[in-house]
Amino acid sequence: MLAEELLEQYAIGLREFKGTNLSHISLQNSVLISIDCDQSNLQSANLSEANLIDSSFIQANLSYADLRKCKLLNSNLFLASLNQANLSEANLVGANLRGANLANADMSGAYLAGANLSEADLRGANLSRANLKGANLQRANLSEANLFETTLNGADLFEAILPSDLSKPWLRLNSGSQDEIFGTFLEDLPKAEEYLSISFSPGSIPLQQRWRNNGLSADFMADYFSTFFLEGEKEDALVNLRDEIRSAVSFIANELLENAMKFSNKLAFNDTKIQLFLYPDNLIFLSTNPINLSTKAKFQSFIEELIDSDPSDLYILRLEHNAENDESDGSGLGLLTMLNDYSAQLGWRFSSSLHDSNQITVQTMVQLMV
Repeated sequence: MLAEELLEQYAIGLREFKGTNLSHISLQNSVLISIDCDQSNLQSANLSEANLIDSSFIQANLSYADLRKCKLLNSNLFLASLNQANLSEANLVGANLRGANLANADMSGAYLAGANLSEADLRGANLSRANLKGANLQRANLSEANLFETTLNGADLFEAILPSDLSKPWLRLNSGSQDEIFGTFLEDLPKAEEYLSISFSPGSIPLQQRWRNNGLSADFMADYFSTFFLEGEKEDALVNLRDEIRSAVSFIANELLENAMKFSNKLAFNDTKIQLFLYPDNLIFLSTNPINLSTKAKFQSFIEELIDSDPSDLYILRLEHNAENDESDGSGLGLLTMLNDYSAQLGWRFSSSLHDSNQITVQTMVQLMV
């Protein structure tokens, strides 16, 4: 069947294309909502940027198909063949891919939140930067898959076959853990050349009196670490670098401390802490503070928005919101400034307390290249 014929039939209300030979068909940018292509041959078809929401491709052959930026929300691809298909940046939220063959498929940047990928063959698939939050990956085969910066928060990985190398710092496998990790968070930091740690006792003085202490602590950290960039200080370039690093350390440390103090559980026994680690090519900040369980959902919602959005656009939206809302406290602008102005990498870890079910420990990590 030719593309023109299929589109004409769709225009007059036909949705049934079950078992049709559509190999190499070009339907780029087409709107084909709720079509039935069960057991159809769509090998090497061009469906890039097509709207295929709520469609059915049960046992269809989509191998080598071009599905870049395709909308397949809630579509049924049960037992479909998608080996070596290009699904980069495709939207497959809630899609049924149970038992599908996705071997060596390019799914980079795809949105698969809540998708059913149980028993799917994902060997060698490229899932870098894909969002698999809450996806069902039970008994899926992920051997040799590329999981660079893949979001797997809340994914069900029961009996899944995982890549052999799980030491990568960007890999997030949290389905069976009490810890939840967002963004770029290094769980096992290598030994640092230099480090500094400052702890604050919980609730010893009112929050309003903490603000000046935060600035003093941040400036101390900045001054302390700027001394490691003094060699050749007569050279203008190095002087400028030292000044830039001092300014960046002061700003980031102050923002982390303010956020930690603002949202900390004042009745907790745990200290609020900030640490700074010096490596040859980067600085790593790590703040740790206890929060109430009731605060967790709102904070994680903002983090998810931060990860899923363009930081420049989100910064403008936040500024506009704050300008229109007199009661806004400007929360989040500091983190967005770190992303936009300092090109920093951000990550968070939420850990449940073993002693208090209403308390969560949150760690915020900022990585700054130097």
